[in-house]
Amino acid sequence: MSQNSTKAFKPILLIVIAMIPLMVSLYVRFHQNNKPKIAVITNCAVDFWTIAGKGAYAGAKAFDADVEFRMPAFPSAAEQHRIVEDSLAKGAQGIAISPIDAADQTVVFNRIIPKGVYLIAQDSDFFKESKRKCYVGTDNIKAGWRVGKLVREVLPSGAKIVIYGSSTDQLNLQQRRQGIIAGLAGLTENESKSEVAYQLLRRPYPISLGKYTVIATMTDNADREKCYANVVDTLVKHPEVNCLVGLCCHNPPAMMLGVEKLKKEGQIKLVGFDEDEMTLLNIKNGNIHGTVVQNPYVFGYESVRILDHCIKNNGKLPSDMPKNITREQNENGPQYFVAPRVIKRSNDGGLFDMDVDTFAADLKQKKS
Repeated sequence: MSQNSTKAFKPILLIVIAMIPLMVSLYVRFHQNNKPKIAVITNCAVDFWTIAGKGAYAGAKAFDADVEFRMPAFPSAAEQHRIVEDSLAKGAQGIAISPIDAADQTVVFNRIIPKGVYLIAQDSDFFKESKRKCYVGTDNIKAGWRVGKLVREVLPSGAKIVIYGSSTDQLNLQQRRQGIIAGLAGLTENESKSEVAYQLLRRPYPISLGKYTVIATMTDNADREKCYANVVDTLVKHPEVNCLVGLCCHNPPAMMLGVEKLKKEGQIKLVGFDEDEMTLLNIKNGNIHGTVVQNPYVFGYESVRILDHCIKNNGKLPSDMPKNITREQNENGPQYFVAPRVIKRSNDGGLFDMDVDTFAADLKQKKS
């Protein structure tokens, strides 16, 4: 190459080098924009959902999807609507959400979710009029039935019970209460979904179920401090209460704190849902009889799998799912049930799936 040619080539080389970052950026952006865009939206900001987020991001990697995981700052339907509209504006093609108010949000999302965008429910379902493609999560009635059975185990002679939860509007919490009451009434697991169980749920408080009486259900809008105040109020006003049941992950720790405040450890039996670290510690210490845990990591992962498949196959649901997921059909459409597990200190001969130490170690690994 001549000296003149070399001089002429240098400016071109410098321009090419200068353009490399832009070219890389355009390449990455092009490929990102071709990935399915999925929004995974929770109903509140707690550790339970942090684990689901880990699963969602693992799903994003496994299925080459662009996933945005969002936890609302305030646990309200209005805040969820704002996040959904923001996700749609960003080009979301699939949305997985845990609806806070099934009745209201069924109507709202039927209106605002455009054709070609796929909606699924996770953790809690919509009503049957919803256009959602499917539900992914726990069979909450059967999970609640397990809680009712745990109460019968720890208090076989009978109990006065108060239930605590975030809301009475969330469908999953309504279903858990139905299962609990069915279990306390001595119905079988299959009977927990019967009309008899549903009618028991509709009875006015106090609900008498033979040796067991449910005094009330108290709500706290996913606020641990409010739950703690509710527990203290309960035990002062109703000294006959000897069992507290929590429907959500924040409830058992708040229940334990309330019992400790009034120095009633050992006198009040506690049973819960989900896997808060304080819940697990108190199961290990013998202060909580047991908890029924879900599998939020799988919720997040499988939500991404399903939406990715819908986006790539014109709304068709996947036909092949892992063995630990059961597909059922009801009036609301397909439901993918992830099996719940009963966690105790050890196998005491009653309901039992895993000891607390083994479960805690597995949970720690998933969080890392």
